[in-house]
Amino acid sequence: MLQCENGGIYIGIALDVDARYLAHKSGRGAMYTRLNAPMQVIARVQCANRRAAAKLEYYIKRLPRHEKLRWAFALGATFE
Repeated sequence: MLQCENGGIYIGIALDVDARYLAHKSGRGAMYTRLNAPMQVIARVQCANRRAAAKLEYYIKRLPRHEKLRWAFALGATFE
């Protein structure tokens, strides 16, 4: 989960979260993060495999914003 400059939350899948964050930050990531620059990684979850990660991503993306933030805080997120 990434917190973006516009206050939005971006959800994605990556094997190397830090490298993927840097790609998003440099404009080589998803269209959403090209238009809304990411500020920080607020949460990460390790899944057993890509299928499990995709299912979790699908689930979280459909949550309302306040539920996404609840997930992030439960995982120890801090916001700057």
